[in-house]
Amino acid sequence: MEDEWLHSLLACTLFRNGKPKEAEKSARTAIGCEPTFATAHYFLAQALLGQSRHREAIETVDEAIRLDPEDGDHFALKTQALFERNLLAEALETAEEGLRIDPTHEACRIFRSLILGRMGRLDEARADSDALLAEDPEDSWNFSARGWVLIQARDGEGAQRCFMEALRLDPLNSDAKEGLAQTIQIQTPVVGLILRVLIALERVPIWAIVAVFLLIPRLGRWLAKSDLPEPVQFAGHLTGILFFAIVLIVAAILPLQLFALRFTRAGRTMLSDDQRRAIRWSVGPLLIGMAYFLFWVSTGAKGVPIHSFAWIAACRLIYEVYEDPNPWLRRVMACLAGLAVAFSIWIEFAGAVILAPKYLEIREIIGATLEASAEGANPSELIQKNLGAEFKEKFAAVNRLKNWLTLYPTLLFFLIATFADDIRTRLKRYAPDET
Repeated sequence: MEDEWLHSLLACTLFRNGKPKEAEKSARTAIGCEPTFATAHYFLAQALLGQSRHREAIETVDEAIRLDPEDGDHFALKTQALFERNLLAEALETAEEGLRIDPTHEACRIFRSLILGRMGRLDEARADSDALLAEDPEDSWNFSARGWVLIQARDGEGAQRCFMEALRLDPLNSDAKEGLAQTIQIQTPVVGLILRVLIALERVPIWAIVAVFLLIPRLGRWLAKSDLPEPVQFAGHLTGILFFAIVLIVAAILPLQLFALRFTRAGRTMLSDDQRRAIRWSVGPLLIGMAYFLFWVSTGAKGVPIHSFAWIAACRLIYEVYEDPNPWLRRVMACLAGLAVAFSIWIEFAGAVILAPKYLEIREIIGATLEASAEGANPSELIQKNLGAEFKEKFAAVNRLKNWLTLYPTLLFFLIATFADDIRTRLKRYAPDET
């Protein structure tokens, strides 16, 4: 019970069996037996990374590097953690540091090529992946790395060939399966265009993306309400429509990727049972949300975008239920998805049951006021003159009720859906080991 090697190997075994929390306990026990045992710190960092606790994993693997600075595996694990956090410059530096210690370390070389591709340094990325394949053309992971580089270079057909070769060499290569699925999606006209745009946006600073998204709707409203020529006003309306379309598509892009696979012969073979279930349950909310959006575009009916956003949020949260095999995490995400669906159904009836009678009462008061006034007078002036402060407060109260019943909850659910992947990743830290 005091053998740090046995506890470390137990941590490794537990981690590979999908039990990262138990693996963490065993690794900490190994460190307790021998605090200077670098391998125990390495396996602890691996268990933490498996729980998406990237910051702690990086700190732990740094300790492993301090204790044993000549092990390339330590640098490869730190590179992986930094790469998953999208800290590309630091990840590249760590990979190159590992390669200075061991120039033949395969994991560091693969990560280096992936990072260079993500950073847009495609010539260097291609050179790295070509060198890996030249040295070992029978390694499935080398073909997989080459495929991801070609995706960044927008060579879908070449990437597909690489991933298929990787799966021929190793049918269990999950990275190649994911890459092949993405190449099929990229070659689908609409979804492929969206994915290529998102891949390009990975190289744009987040502050620039946020600034543009804040600017576009304001610019559209200003142009639409300006005194400029009609074509310019129309361009303002079109800008607003495109903005809402982009927001909806970004929220629904992951379910749309699955649908792109579902409707291609090669893609259907790539779908897992969980992905098929995700399609089955999320297709209804997606179609309803898109139908509401098209109805709003064609008629301009106020309030319709709220319904569209609510159903798209429900679609994305249903998709997230099937993204992780942990049963506890699935139950939590299913609760969120259930609430989103229930709310989407609620707003279908809230207007008719609660708000419509109140607005009808307001219309009747306004109508009676206009009838009692002199003919030929300006209606807006009559309303301002004859309707008292009590009525105006009542009208404002109904609008506040509308916001609290429909608008604010819709925005909340849509915000949750937009960041559902990050929420699921954070919840994963608290998920018990269940298989």
